[in-house]
Amino acid sequence: GLLAAVNPSVPTWLPAAVAVGLGMMHGFLNGLTMASTATSFLAAVGIVVALGLVALLLGALTSSLRVPWQKIAARTLGSWMAAIGLLALAWSLRPGS
Repeated sequence: GLLAAVNPSVPTWLPAAVAVGLGMMHGFLNGLTMASTATSFLAAVGIVVALGLVALLLGALTSSLRVPWQKIAARTLGSWMAAIGLLALAWSLRPGS
C-alpha cells in the first residue's frame, strides 16, 4: 500500500525480493498455526493459490493503468491500504491485548 501511494522508481528485483521474504515469513507463521489445528494440506495449497492469484490480478490491473486519474485512484487506494495496516498494527500492540 505504501509503495503504491509513494510510487517510487525502484529496480525490478527489489519488489520481488521483498515479496519473497514476506511470503516466506507469512507462510512460516501460517504453517505453525495450521500445524496446531490439524488443517489439511489441500487447504494450505488452496490458500497459497488464492493469494497468489489475487496478487497477480492486482499487479496486472495496476500496471495496465494509463489514464492519469486511474493512477491517482490506485495511489489513493494504496495510501488507504497503508493506513489500514498501520491502524491494525497499532491495535494489535495496544496495552492489554
